[in-house]
Order: sequence, then structure tokens, then C-alpha cells
Amino acid sequence: MCGARETPSFYDICVHPVFGYNHCPLPTAHCPLPTHMSRVINPNSAGKQRTKLIRMVALAVRELLRQPEPNDETRDLAIFIALSLDAIAETITPSVEAWEKRGYWIKADRFRMEWRWAQQYADEMREALFAEDWGAVAMCAVKIAQQPQISGVKISPRHRMGRPWEDAWNRYRSGDA
Repeated sequence: MCGARETPSFYDICVHPVFGYNHCPLPTAHCPLPTHMSRVINPNSAGKQRTKLIRMVALAVRELLRQPEPNDETRDLAIFIALSLDAIAETITPSVEAWEKRGYWIKADRFRMEWRWAQQYADEMREALFAEDWGAVAMCAVKIAQQPQISGVKISPRHRMGRPWEDAWNRYRSGDA
């Protein structure tokens, strides 16, 4: 065993100077931890959420631009896009916090500036929708579609996203969105 103690300390188990981090120097029978510990990975990180939302916004914007005239689906699409852009804007801060902790201020600021449009267009889309200014809704959708983060998204015709905007207006009005 490491040292003269019978029960190894946490230091002996995980931070031993000879064996390094994440490696237990003791046989498995004496070790309360596995011999190799893996990193903890968050499967629902802000970046993954943002990527998923971007794909859904791209799909919704393309569908909105195909609408020949305003109807209930147009209203659903517009509020879905506005709420999704709000959610995208909320993922920016958690993404840059790690960079700011390490002192990468320029990288963090550049990332914030790259994604500033999301909150701006969410507010613009919401205002146009509540005013029922369908021309402004269409113009906002065009601006969103021209953003490089949206225009570069490729969605196959046989995607599995479904139609996530269905009944979005009623859910928003009832407070479920």
C-alpha cells in the first residue's frame, strides 16, 4: 500500500504523484474507486441545445417563407421562431463562461457578437407578430434565413424533427410554451 496506513486516503487513491490523476495504484480489492475514472460529460450542453434549436429554426423559417398568405400556421411558425431564438440567446452565456474563467475575453466577446442577432431578431419577430404586421414578419424571417448560422444548415427532406411549431401560438397564449 501507499504509505504506512492500512486504509488509503483519497490522495493515495486518485492523486498519487507516481501514478497521476485518474489512476488507482492499489489492487481493485482494496480500492473503493474504479482503477480508471472517466470524465463527466454533460449530454445536454448549451452548444448541443443551440445546435438542435438552430436546426429547428432553419426548418421553421424555410416553412414560413413558403407560406402564400398569413394563417394560423404562420402565427404558429412566427411565435415558434421567436421563442426558439430566445432560447438560443440564453445558451450564449453558459458557453462563454468557461472561456471567461480562463481569461479568453476576446474569444468570449467575439462569440457574443456572433450570436447577438438571435435576441435582436426574436424581439423583432415578436413585435411584428403581436402587431400582426405580416410584411415585417416576412422581412424578419428573411433576415434570420440570411444569418450564416441558419443559411448553412442542411436539412434532408426526410428529417425526423417533425413539425415542432404546431399549436405553438395556443401554447404560448395559455402559458405552456
